[in-house]
Amino acid sequence: MSNPLSVVIIAKNEEKFIGDAIRSAEFADEILILDSDSTDDTCKIAKQLGARVENQAWLGFGPQKNRAVDLATNDWVFVLDSDERIPPKLCSEIITTLKNPSFDGYFVGRLNNFFGKDIKTCGLYPDYSVRLFNRGKGRFNDVPVHESVEIEGKAGLTVHESKISHLAYSQEIASAMLQRQQATAIIAARSKIVEGAVGMVEMALDRLKSQGVVELDEERKAMMVSNLLVVLCGDKNVQPIVNSGSLY
Repeated sequence: MSNPLSVVIIAKNEEKFIGDAIRSAEFADEILILDSDSTDDTCKIAKQLGARVENQAWLGFGPQKNRAVDLATNDWVFVLDSDERIPPKLCSEIITTLKNPSFDGYFVGRLNNFFGKDIKTCGLYPDYSVRLFNRGKGRFNDVPVHESVEIEGKAGLTVHESKISHLAYSQEIASAMLQRQQATAIIAARSKIVEGAVGMVEMALDRLKSQGVVELDEERKAMMVSNLLVVLCGDKNVQPIVNSGSLY
């Protein structure tokens, strides 16, 4: 007897892609779509195709996928993106593997397709990542982008003959890819700004303390960091404020 499987997909405004993704996963016992407040027909299409649809405000890629995995009915899950397809041969391999799993998680290759052409060079193939796993033994790391599954037990490579078909770049998803790249850049930039702001405050406090000017309590230190972040991250011009009164 095979272990039951849930295929989980996170989505937002994916009406052009969600249908084919769901159809490719119809071999599974459950297809769960975790939607993030779509304003198009993503949820309608998913429900019409028999998928279970849940909603969750966006948490970041890692946390969002963990939420989808937690909501699944079955312990064995396969995580699929809306622009990916599970070909028939891979479906058969997954079914066979789940009859007697030797590992807690399985790496699955991905064949990226750029403008209708499969890419097997440039380091883009076979693009292995853990997609099939027992949720009791694996979770996505808690990062906003570039998420991956971390397996507590053993991860194998049994599912390897077939690859996920990934529509890595087409005219329809060009804007979506650009948005993700922009989001990645913004997150990285803000992280650097926060690190820099904290470092600047630490330097200022060390200098004030070493020169015997003033020693601030934890509340005033936090206020300095907060004010500096407003200056560095704000989208409007700000003017420095000189406090001529008492700090306390």
